[in-house]
Amino acid sequence: MTESNPTQVILTDDGVKINLRVEKKGLIDEINVQAGNTLISSSGQLTLSGKNIYFDTDNPVIIPSANITGTLTGKELTASTINGSTINGTAINTPNLNLGDNGQIVGNYSVNDDVGWFQPINGSGTLQISNGYIRSTANILYYNKILNGIGGDKWGHWASSTQFVPAPDQAHPDTGNIAESTFTPAFLKLDIFEADKSKVNSRVYIDGTGLYINDGGTQAISAMLSDYELVSSGMAYLNSGIQMKQAATFTFGNLAMNGYHSISMLDGNALNFTDNPHTGGNPIEITAKTFTKASRLSIKHDIKPLSTAESSRLLNAIDIEKFRYTHDGAAYKYQYGGVIDDVNSLGSKQYSMPPELLSEDGTGINLDSLTGILVKRVQDQDKTIAELSMRLTRLEMEK
Repeated sequence: MTESNPTQVILTDDGVKINLRVEKKGLIDEINVQAGNTLISSSGQLTLSGKNIYFDTDNPVIIPSANITGTLTGKELTASTINGSTINGTAINTPNLNLGDNGQIVGNYSVNDDVGWFQPINGSGTLQISNGYIRSTANILYYNKILNGIGGDKWGHWASSTQFVPAPDQAHPDTGNIAESTFTPAFLKLDIFEADKSKVNSRVYIDGTGLYINDGGTQAISAMLSDYELVSSGMAYLNSGIQMKQAATFTFGNLAMNGYHSISMLDGNALNFTDNPHTGGNPIEITAKTFTKASRLSIKHDIKPLSTAESSRLLNAIDIEKFRYTHDGAAYKYQYGGVIDDVNSLGSKQYSMPPELLSEDGTGINLDSLTGILVKRVQDQDKTIAELSMRLTRLEMEK
């Protein structure tokens, strides 16, 4: 029986080149050897099989398209474009890394700082770069050095920006926080969460409008994300102070200061010096070279003379006592002056103090008014003494 498509093998040698050609059913395989050029061509599959296959060439091997299913070992791969879904390796060195539209880079890390560092941490987390965000999230143990005496120099976690909780077992501390930092072109945000990330314990937020610190406490994440960041009760630690322009104003609630030697209360109320910034703080001592009262005519109105009778009435209506303040110990010296009876009801006051000499809120004595009354009394007494001296001189002369 004759084969309808027999295999044709043609071997030619013309003294310049050797050509081996095999053809069957439209498939052609050919080896062409000549000085300086060799061609191996196949219209189907070409397989190079061997224990080791070497490409021995001075110039790069040109492969228009390749699928390497094994490992490229010990060689440098140079290309203008490498396309693929996954590239595994220990390092990518490049001056430019283009991630394309919303590309991502994700990496895991661990950190174990020496306790000799400033505010060291210990933990592990993930760094992610995507959609214009650089976000780092980690489970962190903190070593507190800021709040000495409140868990200072110990491992633990932050319950708020000002409340540090040391771990009960310092040898094996297991309580920490979830810490997260987010950097974008618009803002930088630093969060300290509960260990289960259910609450925001502290937040620092920086954008083009300023720096905002929020002590989250027990605030839920959903509420923190929707709240206006300026509502703040956190704490900033400025060990080297603050440098500001002379004309700039530094404002704390109603208290404002600037570089022109001015301290202002924006609500017009009194400035209190106490040992506690919250309500109920005890008064403290103030030491200065001198105190000057503003007394210019340009800032006064409704000026009337103080009569001798009125100054005498006010001065004689003061009960002068000696006393110690309730927060003073027995070793403190006695102080002397008037007492404002804010304990007993009207009509049963234990100590007398004219209301004209009280501060506007009735909690203190207006020392300037008291000084004015004393000066007036001394002036009146000087006149009386002068008159009596004159009369005494006349009597002496009449003898």
